[in-house]
Amino acid sequence: MTKKMISRRTDAYINFDYDTLADVARQIKELTETYGVDAYFSHQQEDYSDNYTCYLMIKSEETDDEYAERMRREKDSLAWRMEQYESLKKEFEGNP
Repeated sequence: MTKKMISRRTDAYINFDYDTLADVARQIKELTETYGVDAYFSHQQEDYSDNYTCYLMIKSEETDDEYAERMRREKDSLAWRMEQYESLKKEFEGNP
């Protein structure tokens, strides 16, 4: 398998409330110069809250550790599904 591109939250503070369009355009230009044209905004709900915050997100390749963890989870998931399959197969085929 190959590494995936994943979304990462940047440290950029995003708040366009009460800004003029000229201010927003300037901020967007600065963010584009810093993070590239593929960066995007995402409104995400805060933990344990009903509030949402706007974050600037970028795509990057997963690290070796993230890749290894994903592979481990997929292997564990496959093993669990195979156990379930074998259990159901025995049950419905009538084999004890």
